[in-house]
Formats: sequence, structure tokens, C-alpha cells
Amino acid sequence: MSDSPNGILPDKIEKLFVRKMQFITNLLIKTGITPNVITLLSLFMGLLAGIFLALHQLVPGLVSLILMGIFDILDGQLATSANLTSQFGAVLDSTVDRYSEAFVYMGLGIYFYRLGQPWWILIVSLILIGSFSTSYVRAKAESINHTCPTGVMQRSERIVALVVGILLPGLVLKTLLLFMAILTNYTTLQRVIFIRKAIKDAACSSIDA
Repeated sequence: MSDSPNGILPDKIEKLFVRKMQFITNLLIKTGITPNVITLLSLFMGLLAGIFLALHQLVPGLVSLILMGIFDILDGQLATSANLTSQFGAVLDSTVDRYSEAFVYMGLGIYFYRLGQPWWILIVSLILIGSFSTSYVRAKAESINHTCPTGVMQRSERIVALVVGILLPGLVLKTLLLFMAILTNYTTLQRVIFIRKAIKDAACSSIDA
């Protein structure tokens, strides 16, 4: 789920959760289900989460969001454990991640619109822009053969923050959304600066060589 192990969430917690999911992954291997099917289930859960949030059905929205995150972990685990990794699977997973997350933010935007609080649509839009830009910078860096292991607000952190916020709507949700709006875009800036330095260092190294 996470782009890299340098977000706000401690790496140990993420790894512990992933290890706990291995039991489910082992069961999925026995069924013969493919990672791409799990990826599409993640997309479906993201769509459901967005619809439920738009309808102010927070409990089913929360459950759908959690399942979205779980399926997002399982598809990668299944691909690795069953030796079913593929270039298309990686592209599909990345694409689905963007769509599923967008569905959730769209649902939140409609949620606030129906509450008569249109300013919060702007905050949610800033989160959406930041989350997409964060992923784009990483993908662009990889396209020029640079890794980008940095960023305080990555996908894992965003999903956890959304889960906590929806679990505690009102002031907690709004506070977390404000932080997300700031930190997702800050993460994009972090990555741009990181890549700029990496490119300069690589250029200097080639000259020295």
C-alpha cells in the first residue's frame, strides 16, 4: 500500500499489518484467484465507499474504505507470493489506486456539499490534487531511473487518516482533512526537491567518473 517506508506511519506497524495479512493471502493462493481480480475488488470498494459517504452512510462507507485498503495490500502480496507479478498488473494496480482514492474524495466532497459546507469541498480537492501529484512525481522519477523513497503523507497514511476521520466525524474529520490537504502537497514538494538533488548528484558523479 505504501509508496515507501518513510511516511508518518512507523515502518514496523506497516510491516506487522502486512505480515498479519499473509494468512489471507495464503488462502487466496489456494483458490486460484488472480491479483488483478483483487485489484478490481479494491476499485469496487473505493466506489462503494464514495457512494456511501455521499449518502451520509458513514458506517458502510468506513467498512468499504477499510476493505479497499485491505484489498490494496492483498493484490501485491498475492502477486509476489504466487509469483504472478506482471508489468500490466503493476500498471493496473497504480491506475486503480488513483481511481479508488478519487471516488472516496468525491464522496466526501458531496458529503460536505449536502451538509451545506462547500468550503470543505475545496479542502478535499486539495487533498485529491496532492495525492495525485505525489504519485505522479514518483512515477516520473522512476521513468528516468530514479527511486523516490521519501514523503510524509503517502497512500498508507492517507487511508489511515481517512479511516480515523470517518470513524470520528465532525471536528476530528475536519482537522485530519486540513492536515492531509497540507501534507499531501508538502509530500509532492518533498519529492520534487529529493529528485532534483538526486539528479544533480548523479550528474556530478558521472563527471567525476
